[in-house]
Amino acid sequence: MASPAADWTCPGCGQAFTRRHQSHSCARQGVEELFAAYPEALAVTQAVHRHLRTLGDVEMAAAKTQVSFRRRIRFAWVWMPKQSAGSGPDVPVVSFGLPHRLTADRIREAVQARGSFWTHHVLVPGPRQVDAELKAWLAESYEVLGPGASTKAAPTATRPRRKAR
Repeated sequence: MASPAADWTCPGCGQAFTRRHQSHSCARQGVEELFAAYPEALAVTQAVHRHLRTLGDVEMAAAKTQVSFRRRIRFAWVWMPKQSAGSGPDVPVVSFGLPHRLTADRIREAVQARGSFWTHHVLVPGPRQVDAELKAWLAESYEVLGPGASTKAAPTATRPRRKAR
């Protein structure tokens, strides 16, 4: 189902995007199905979703390797590195975009995704780690990448291309 703010809806899967012919996977599934083998990822996803719903409208969608959260554009994701890349930590990762780079010990990577936007990756072993600090970052991402956000500089959910230190 298309979002009212969508500029283009994929005729194959019905996903809404702000860019025409946006590259994506049409594979859709339920969050429970995606993370059936990763109960901690499901619990983290549910905790993130609960928090984001307190901020306002948000769409959650599970695709082939991740769960994304969007307002007009996607601004946050939960994924399992072992599941999506076949390697990496066996711990859920919460990723989110911001127009500036954060520096904090718990940020595993910050990748300059596009323009001045950075995608931040945080290892989140369980729902208790969806704490005040992470919630504040997610709230900022929710606000910055909301309905009036420019899609020209928005982050993408692609895996990190280079590591920023």
